[in-house]
Amino acid sequence: MSFINLYGRSFGTKEEYNFRLNVFLENLKKIDDHNNLNSTSTAEVNHFSDWTDEEFNRLLGHKDDDTREKNFITLDEGQNGGIDWRN
Repeated sequence: MSFINLYGRSFGTKEEYNFRLNVFLENLKKIDDHNNLNSTSTAEVNHFSDWTDEEFNRLLGHKDDDTREKNFITLDEGQNGGIDWRN
């Protein structure tokens, strides 16, 4: 409840509240797991803590693999099977 008050969350339905609560609890577990690794960094609860990975990635501009354009360049191999990078 302190997260909801701190970040001014409101939910239109009980289902949305329960969904966000479960997402928050999953993310809180990830935060705790990370912090228990004794790494050089720590994670904390913030205003994204009730967002799904998909929502957060969409904010960052990530696209699904199925919709991402795949542009591959074929490099010609020169003599002796090497690649001439000068061109």
